[in-house]
Amino acid sequence: ELRAHVGKALPDYMIPAYFVQIERIPLTSNGKVDRKALPKPDRSMSTGAVYEAPRNEMEEKLAIILQDVLGIGQVGVQDNFFELGGHSLRATRVVNQIEVKTGVRLPLKAIFAAPTVRLLAREVEQAKVKAYIPIPQALEQEAYPMSSAQMRLYLINQMDDVGIAYNMPAGIEIYGSLDMERMKYALEQLTIRHEALRTSFHMLDGEPVQKIAQEVELELKYEERITEKM
Repeated sequence: ELRAHVGKALPDYMIPAYFVQIERIPLTSNGKVDRKALPKPDRSMSTGAVYEAPRNEMEEKLAIILQDVLGIGQVGVQDNFFELGGHSLRATRVVNQIEVKTGVRLPLKAIFAAPTVRLLAREVEQAKVKAYIPIPQALEQEAYPMSSAQMRLYLINQMDDVGIAYNMPAGIEIYGSLDMERMKYALEQLTIRHEALRTSFHMLDGEPVQKIAQEVELELKYEERITEKM
């Protein structure tokens, strides 16, 4: 009844996920609501809808997706996603998981228009199926073609002496004791982990390419300054 009443003035996604009845609103010494003293809502509480189990494989997949995203144990086909604690960020995760599990990419607004498993199943079945294809890992080779953006900047750099126009410098002042060896080790680990930090650009047989070094020697330049305390 409360949801129906509030729903007359608010859209579905703004209706509170939980309603908790309390005897008295706790206040701080300043007369403000003491939020820390408010009882936490029971995530296992019923939303008022009678539980209905999934009827087919699609509804079962969607129910599991909603359970995982919401972090609850059971979702019926008639349970409302937003009444169970869903919001726009969680709806985005639902859309992504639906694509992974079913190969169908739904628009985000579909979750708001069809917030139950039963309605979502209809949306998925009616949508045009597109296979979910993860980005494959490139085979290891001596050189790789540049992207169009990389090629553009590389050619500009070769034709015009742009100097450091495209550099993104940043300065960091560190006060106190600093272990340079540990600092260097941390940066070396970053270069080992991220191939982009080991990538260089070259001309090979007249074509601009990028090469990824297996390892690079990190040269760490620094200067020490002694500042007087005020």
